[in-house]
Amino acid sequence: MLPDGPFSVILLANQSLIAVLRIMNHPGIIFTLFWLLVLSISPSVIRWKNQQTQSTASTYVCPPCACSGHGEVFDHPGQCSYCDMPLIADDYPKVPVIEWSLRSEGFFILYYHKLFYPAYFLAIFLCLFTGWRYRQDPQVLLFMTFFLVYILYAFKSQLAGTGHSMRFPPRWFFFPGTFLLAAGPALWLYGRQYGERKGSFGRREALHFLPAALVILVNLVLFIGEPSWRYSALYNGFDHYPAWSEQLVFLFSGTYYGWNTGILVPRKTEGPGPQRKWLYGLLGAHFIFIVLWAILLLANFFLYNGMSTSLEYHWIWLYTAIFSLAGTFMIISHKEILFPPAVTKELRLDQSEMDVLKDRLHRLMEEEKPYLNPDLNLQGLADLLGMKEKDLSELLNTGLETSFYAYINTYRLEEVRNLLLDPEKQHLTNLAIAEEAGFSSRSTFFSLFKKRFGMTPGAFKKSHSQ
Repeated sequence: MLPDGPFSVILLANQSLIAVLRIMNHPGIIFTLFWLLVLSISPSVIRWKNQQTQSTASTYVCPPCACSGHGEVFDHPGQCSYCDMPLIADDYPKVPVIEWSLRSEGFFILYYHKLFYPAYFLAIFLCLFTGWRYRQDPQVLLFMTFFLVYILYAFKSQLAGTGHSMRFPPRWFFFPGTFLLAAGPALWLYGRQYGERKGSFGRREALHFLPAALVILVNLVLFIGEPSWRYSALYNGFDHYPAWSEQLVFLFSGTYYGWNTGILVPRKTEGPGPQRKWLYGLLGAHFIFIVLWAILLLANFFLYNGMSTSLEYHWIWLYTAIFSLAGTFMIISHKEILFPPAVTKELRLDQSEMDVLKDRLHRLMEEEKPYLNPDLNLQGLADLLGMKEKDLSELLNTGLETSFYAYINTYRLEEVRNLLLDPEKQHLTNLAIAEEAGFSSRSTFFSLFKKRFGMTPGAFKKSHSQ
């Protein structure tokens, strides 16, 4: 259990976060606040974890790494004389697999120069070249962003490790060239844009990248700022709190966006063909990153108080190299699967017909209010307009760029808003008002209302009654 100080900070921050989330209903804002919360408490948490173990320790050792000082035992806390990493209590739980994984640089050293670095360089060059060549295509840019996230993170880590071994100043640990929290949003938006040549990418879409942008900004400030800022942000001689917080939040952000991408796949592909296999394969690769990071990050924290550096996450860097080569092969050989051409449908209605039908539809919705009927469907609305169901579907999907239920529920939500503000309807419950506006599902109504107005119907009524 955490001491009162850090625990009270966490409790207060969580209460504040919950209050803010009621207002800001967007994943990008939620994960931004989550990262700021984790960043604010990470120094206290890591300090507390070390104090808990050191208070009962009598001997100390170097945390698992590649140095040659693991046979030595120290009788007081301090730094390892071989690698300068902070010593940890010798009574930590020994997990052989994790120990071997973090100490296995000798096993991997050959592959770093013959596999890791060439794979990273090739993938980075190909991503930049392809991204520039197809810079007008959203799905290409989003895939390249997703692909580069992992490669640049691994590449930066290895370069910083080289600087660490050569006793370079810690400025380069903060180089603002990585954006791990962009992986999930880029994957999800790529899945949403898959098979389309033009897609909407406005402010709400850009907000998904807000956490990654904030991490870059914080690293930039530390990179160009005072040396004392950088030393205060380091906690084991190499890793720093912004990066630790970024990796921890990535476990949640990556899982959230990965799950939502999985929901998209059946809607974006037809049958078990190569495109569906590709999207599911890409999703699987993403979740392997999450699992590897979760194992190593959490094991490092709970077993070694976070004092073993991320340089020792060799299995992540190996997997990144394999991921780089596989992605490079797909970009070179199978662009038609990665970036399928948009399917152009032959339209039944021309633009002039659509304009006339739009006016008829809007006039019908305003004057006759067919949306008040909870059983209204596409065929029923088409009958009211005196047109074919397929023509109405094309009018909604192509002419108005919406679906039938999204269009109908827009009018129903506006009707609910008016009823909530109507003095003569104040005796009705929120559910009764929803039913009067045409909603037949309680859960659908509350979900859509909160998404549209940013609050519950009760909170909306209360805010307008004052």
